[in-house]
Amino acid sequence: MAGRIFSFVRFMFRPRNFILFGSFILLLAAPGGLAAAAPDPAGASPGLALAKPDRWSAPKSPQRILVVPLAFSRKKADGTVVSIADQNLQSLDEIRQRYAIDLVDYFRQISPGKIEIEVTVTGWVMLPKSVDEYRMNFRIYHPDRLKTWLNQVALVRDGANAIDGAYDVSAYDALMMVPGCSSLEFGGSGYVFRHAKGFPVLWTRSGKRLPPVDVHAQTTPFPSLPHSLAHIMGGYRDGRVVVPDLFSFEARSTPGPYSYANQYVGGDRAMQYISPHAGPWDIMSQHGIKIHPWTSLFQGIAVQGMTSFTRLRLGLVQQSQICTVERGDTKEVLLNPLTRHDVKTSVIYLPLDNARYYLIENRQVEGIDKHLPTDGVLILKVDESVPDGHGPVRLIDAHPQAHFFSQAPFKVGEQYQNGEEKISVKVIGKEGADYRLEIRRGM
Repeated sequence: MAGRIFSFVRFMFRPRNFILFGSFILLLAAPGGLAAAAPDPAGASPGLALAKPDRWSAPKSPQRILVVPLAFSRKKADGTVVSIADQNLQSLDEIRQRYAIDLVDYFRQISPGKIEIEVTVTGWVMLPKSVDEYRMNFRIYHPDRLKTWLNQVALVRDGANAIDGAYDVSAYDALMMVPGCSSLEFGGSGYVFRHAKGFPVLWTRSGKRLPPVDVHAQTTPFPSLPHSLAHIMGGYRDGRVVVPDLFSFEARSTPGPYSYANQYVGGDRAMQYISPHAGPWDIMSQHGIKIHPWTSLFQGIAVQGMTSFTRLRLGLVQQSQICTVERGDTKEVLLNPLTRHDVKTSVIYLPLDNARYYLIENRQVEGIDKHLPTDGVLILKVDESVPDGHGPVRLIDAHPQAHFFSQAPFKVGEQYQNGEEKISVKVIGKEGADYRLEIRRGM
């Protein structure tokens, strides 16, 4: 026992390990630890000006992305290392399709003319360790967070060092690393390399500072990629993530048949299970929509768009397209589809206090949203004091008898009323794809 303690102490007091361990302890001590940006005095009471939707701006464009495919050190029975050519890896053409074509196209559809992405894909590079030595944990909250954190640091550091010299990583806005393995082998689909307060700072051997990093296995369903890049593009402000996760960290951390990993090994409801606040209506909530999931016609997982909340956070809604209804006002509003860009009104904003407000949007089964379960008027209640992964955005479900928010939007003739907040929203008509609403607010 004494020998083991001595070995651990000697290991921890190596300079690099001591620094990493100390950083981890500081992260655990911070509100929310590694996973969640917990409320703090500034976050709980951000001030009235901060609650207004005009404080967000679009990320710089173009965004320069470096995609780095990573092969693991795998050994044959005789102890020799399996070459990259002999590993079961995706072709570079497949990776370019996902990152340089499909990902670019997604953000063009979400933000025509606002966010352009320039993608460079390196060749496959070999990591010095096996996949087990970099293995992640799909749960957010678990007892081995230190081990998982050190594994993440090691993979990001080793991946960056593998291309150091050939590429100047500091010249890019993001690194997107592609481990050459399955999600099951990796321990989960992947992660954005971040903690509660920001993106960790690492340097390559040559002293180049790494930009924010995304890590997702080569078999990860595509919707996880725009989900992750939205986190990176939004960044952090005042120690809080600008584009938060809208799924539940608690649900994702729950073991059992409905765990997050279940969606990749045969389960049919895992994504819905971890998305109890916003369902399939935002890619930051449910990572994609399964097409015909319970039939022989199953076609895979398709992307969907974003709610007005996430679009506002990314600066993708013009201020002239936001209709504000203050206390004491009564307004009749023709609400245009959220996915259309040259429209008069795409979002209705009802402020409550310095952190809480309603957003109302018109979702149509078209374009990037063509796989949504239905159309109608979606009402979101936002509380910015609620941390990342704990439901800062919650849908008002018009038809809660339908599972997983599949019929959440309000239809013509239906009404939302909140007597305590003195709010009434009535859908009084539909004109083409536009919905006409009557909104009444008491004092």
